[in-house]
Amino acid sequence: MTVIAVSGPPGAGTSTIAKKLAEKLEIKYFSPGQYMKNKAGGNETEAAFKGWEDEELSSEEFHNDIDEMQKQVARKGEVVIDGKLSVYMIDQYADLTVFLTAPIETRAKRSSKRDKMDYKDVKETIRKRQREEVENWGEMYGFNYIEKQRKDADVVIDTSDKNPEKIVREILEEL
Repeated sequence: MTVIAVSGPPGAGTSTIAKKLAEKLEIKYFSPGQYMKNKAGGNETEAAFKGWEDEELSSEEFHNDIDEMQKQVARKGEVVIDGKLSVYMIDQYADLTVFLTAPIETRAKRSSKRDKMDYKDVKETIRKRQREEVENWGEMYGFNYIEKQRKDADVVIDTSDKNPEKIVREILEEL
């Protein structure tokens, strides 16, 4: 009953890697953040940031619901869960927790290419989003989600100089 949690800061490649990992393992993929982004609307970069500006989507109640949703999915097993707080939220259910990281320049370059947006605008949006996440989740949960999960994850991978296939291979070796 495989359960893998993949977390990381905005643009580190968590969605790409988690989807490829689920495909390779032939198990489900779930993203609590995608649920929020779908409600917010817009492209990937814009939707994530807009979520913090929306009263409902930024509420503690909404985030508690998302937390419970990913725990329920994890308890069923056979899933890769890709969420900003997933290393923390589903640690007790996970066979492996992975934290992906990369410098802001690399993350902005990837996101600007994916969303067909100006690099400088995306870089600033990612900085703002990360600041909002650290601040808001710090208030809700009492810790810096990046520092805590980076420290607590079973595996930390810098994605800046690796292609997705190599990263997936590294994770599978750890599993």
